[in-house]
Amino acid sequence: MPKNKKKKKLQTINSFLKKKDKLITALGVFIALTIFSESVKMPVVNVNFRSFDDVLSYCFFSCSILIWIELWITFPKEKESKLTLKFFKYFISFGSLSLVIIYISTYYINYKPFFDIGILITLMTVVMKLYFYLVDKYRLHSLFKNKIISIISFLASFVAASLLILLLYGIAQNLIDFLLI
Repeated sequence: MPKNKKKKKLQTINSFLKKKDKLITALGVFIALTIFSESVKMPVVNVNFRSFDDVLSYCFFSCSILIWIELWITFPKEKESKLTLKFFKYFISFGSLSLVIIYISTYYINYKPFFDIGILITLMTVVMKLYFYLVDKYRLHSLFKNKIISIISFLASFVAASLLILLLYGIAQNLIDFLLI
């Protein structure tokens, strides 16, 4: 090994916050909006439908989880960060995971039908995004020369993706029932 090789400087909290300040601010804003929208109770419009504040709370909560995942992915590797940055990562992860557990347990106990719809919508979004990514990446829509066969194969794969959503939905529902009840 060459002796004049430069030693890589470890990243600190300060340098990380300078790079990711907007992401951390957005995370805080969406967590605050989640809590605020849950605390403001709007009147129920329909007996069969929960109030709009629950829908807002779920949307803001989902956005905060997506931002937290993006932030967590951008943290430097363990060997490239100082101890304080490692602890910052652990504490922000613990706080976000605690928020997820509290939110899920509260909503699941109080609003099981609404929560089930939220799980279904989330699963549909993830599986359909993966489905269309694979269709575009491997050009599955133009696999066959005959347009009718191509359309039928596209519809068959779409049905398979829908069945996968229902299967994952059943697994997620049973897993949550097992963990929370």
